[in-house]
Amino acid sequence: MPAPTPLISTIAATFWSGLAEGIIRAQHCPECDSWIHYPRAFCPGCGARELQWRDVAGAGTLHSFAVANVATSPDFSDQVPQVLAIVELDCGIRLATTIVDASADRLAVGATVDAVFDDATFEGLSVLRFRLRD
Repeated sequence: MPAPTPLISTIAATFWSGLAEGIIRAQHCPECDSWIHYPRAFCPGCGARELQWRDVAGAGTLHSFAVANVATSPDFSDQVPQVLAIVELDCGIRLATTIVDASADRLAVGATVDAVFDDATFEGLSVLRFRLRD
């Protein structure tokens, strides 16, 4: 059974189109100099509505993680164990994601990670995942 396709809102379309190009795009508020993720119509810090999209590097740090030995949904039963994670990019935003190609004994809060653009899980859609840096 194919995994359920994420719903892409109008506000988040720029984020998703960037992933399709192998680029991570995040919103930035020039008023209060804040990075924003998940995509929104206004800055949650100062309320400014003139947000900018900027390309950001895919390097970051593993902020938190859990190893799911039971599928989080029947749609992902072929992907266990899953490493569910919060990754903090070097620009400061935190993303909910998964870590790929890592054995549980290598996982540690504070480990450095790099972006991986997964084009295989969803037809016609790239998903942002991360891999531990060697």
